Amino acid sequence: RLLALAVMGLGALGWFLTLGRPMLFLLCKIMEITVRCLRVLLLPWKKTVDFLRKIAKKGFHFCRKRFTITLSQVKPVIKSGRVTVDGGPVKDPAAKVDPKTQKICLDGQVLGGWERLVVMMNKPEGYVTATEDARDATVMELLPPELRGKDLKPVGRLDKATEGLLLFTNDGDLLHSLISPKKQVPKVYYARHEGTATQEDVEIFRQGLTLRDGTVCLPADLEPLGPGESRITVCEGKYHQVRRMMASRGMTVNYLERRQEAELVLGDLPRGQVRVLTEEEVQALLHK
Repeated sequence: RLLALAVMGLGALGWFLTLGRPMLFLLCKIMEITVRCLRVLLLPWKKTVDFLRKIAKKGFHFCRKRFTITLSQVKPVIKSGRVTVDGGPVKDPAAKVDPKTQKICLDGQVLGGWERLVVMMNKPEGYVTATEDARDATVMELLPPELRGKDLKPVGRLDKATEGLLLFTNDGDLLHSLISPKKQVPKVYYARHEGTATQEDVEIFRQGLTLRDGTVCLPADLEPLGPGESRITVCEGKYHQVRRMMASRGMTVNYLERRQEAELVLGDLPRGQVRVLTEEEVQALLHK
């Protein structure tokens, strides 16, 4: 019996060396393709939906590098026409989409659920501009319950003692655009201060002054409104910038309020209250 088994083994080995290797290679390829197909077919529904939600948020083009699930795993889902953009099927997995302006669905179910949100607050004194703080109350605590959990972040900052217009958004690109000095987004402040601004002060602000610690400020507008009152327009947001600029000219600020950012005006929004910007207002910010 052992001899028979040995002969059979030698025969099988000879068969493998002659014809078996190509067939085994082909069999392995078939198994590999089968496994890949099964991974897609057996992909949990929740995982597929989660991935496609990420597609809705980021766009098809960037998913390959950003998520653990691979783009090839959802290609059959996309190519089958089950994913629609603005009501029409999109079968190209490499297609680029804009979730901010386009409706993306899987089997008729809206994916992502994300939309750009921009909120204006009339910040009161006594709150720090931060998402959290161990010592002080933050501006996030002033947001109404329905706006919490929306991933809103303050656009720039107002110091604890400063009041007025403060924007929040969940759009990172818009946030960075509004706070970047390169974009030259004007921010208008009303200040009550010691002393009275002179024409010399106006010229120094217009040229761009240097603070006592060596900080160089971009050119700004200083408009005297009367004894102890001024309107200041800056296009950047350095630490306590307006207060420090005024102090460098001997005008200590006692009260400061931001009243305008870009084309947005604080208006009659009550102190401590918020409102969601209209689409027209958001578009005006986007095109600054």
